[in-house]
Amino acid sequence: MGAKVHLQIFHDPSGRRSKRVRAGLWAVAIPVVAAVVFLVVAIASIERHASPALAGAGQAERLTPVQAAPHQDVEAGPWLAASAPVTHTSRIAERVGFYMPWDAAGRASLAANAGALDFIAAGLATVHGPDHAFAYETDEHLRRILSRRGAGKLLLMVQNVDGEGHWQGRASERLLAQPAARRRFLDQLERAAQAENAAGVVLDIEDLSATAHPAYLQFLEEAHARFAGRGLLLTIAAPVSDPAWDLKAYGAVVDRVFLMAYDEHWLTSAPGPIASQPWFARTVPEAVEAVGRGRAIVALGEYAYDWSEKGGAAEPLTVKQAWARAQAAGVLPAFDKASGNSHFTYDKAGVRHQVWILDAISTWNQLRVAQGTGAVGVALWRLGSEDPGFWAALKTAPGAAPDLSHLPTHDDVQLVGNGEVMRVASSARPGLRQAAPGADGLIHDAVYSALPTTHVVERAGHNRRLVALTF
Repeated sequence: MGAKVHLQIFHDPSGRRSKRVRAGLWAVAIPVVAAVVFLVVAIASIERHASPALAGAGQAERLTPVQAAPHQDVEAGPWLAASAPVTHTSRIAERVGFYMPWDAAGRASLAANAGALDFIAAGLATVHGPDHAFAYETDEHLRRILSRRGAGKLLLMVQNVDGEGHWQGRASERLLAQPAARRRFLDQLERAAQAENAAGVVLDIEDLSATAHPAYLQFLEEAHARFAGRGLLLTIAAPVSDPAWDLKAYGAVVDRVFLMAYDEHWLTSAPGPIASQPWFARTVPEAVEAVGRGRAIVALGEYAYDWSEKGGAAEPLTVKQAWARAQAAGVLPAFDKASGNSHFTYDKAGVRHQVWILDAISTWNQLRVAQGTGAVGVALWRLGSEDPGFWAALKTAPGAAPDLSHLPTHDDVQLVGNGEVMRVASSARPGLRQAAPGADGLIHDAVYSALPTTHVVERAGHNRRLVALTF
């Protein structure tokens, strides 16, 4: 046996070959392991974007442009309140964003902008129906955002709407008139606020008749007495210019009043500016004075309405949806120098539509008025609906001018045509506008030069008796 060992081809009594083999294996293994680790780290650190949405059922809207005529129904008056001139050194103490958990765009805006807000008013609860059913939902996305360092505090908002989004004013009036129902509602609301570790609550109770307000005020007195002892803020939302709402009386029984400074023209009204600057400059200072400067928060709208000449309720749109509709119609929004709101007109299937928009230009001008009133804060209605320029306007230091020129691209895909063969027809491009404040700090003129576009994919091949070959 011993003699035969020296004849074995792969036997190396010195051990040098095994050392070389091990060294070679380590030389190969270390780079491979390093590459795998690098790949895992790279994948984990990739910036996450929402999956692109496909437009509608895969077809672009067929719209045609119409030259927009100057709007006649615009309130005349100054763009700044004479009694409360803008003070460029004043800062807004409290910044609030309204958030609705059902809105994907709202979730994205919340994640991006929570650090710029002092409070996040989240619509997590409703009360409605003949039995005053209280429904409350948790939102894990919201909880994760709130856990970040520097994120705003939570205000739990309850609205008197049903599952279809209809306001339940009559049902709320019956609730307010029943002491037992009021106590039960407060118990439910308090438990929900404590479960969410909220800093307070927002009561958005709308569609009340004029006779219901005494009962609502009594309810708020009871709520404030209870919540103050538990360290919870009590706030309400109220229209800025409805004579049925005694803003002075409401300001006396709550910690904050969100003045809804929009819907000058509303869903079921005739088309027109949603919050013209003269109307805003007249109504907001009066409302802030009535509520009290230390308790008034001016809520600014950032959205659009699309009215059809056929009548009926307007279609609510986000600002980005309004831009996309203008892009589809081949028209640019025009800044209305009388109202300070942007608008455009188009035809669809022979029916004329008017679209009015509250964008970052109107927000900038409205912020100047809100600062001049001395209101303790401003709020955005709502996260996900806003012009991205809203945040530039909000963050601009007193005395400086905002950069509202850049309009970012849309994160979705528009499909055109039919068939299984697809090609990218055009890539998304950002938009551009010019808007600069004048000597009085207000923007009196603005021009949309280009709207942001989305990716466009053309589909082809839907032809009978033809075969498409692809490679």
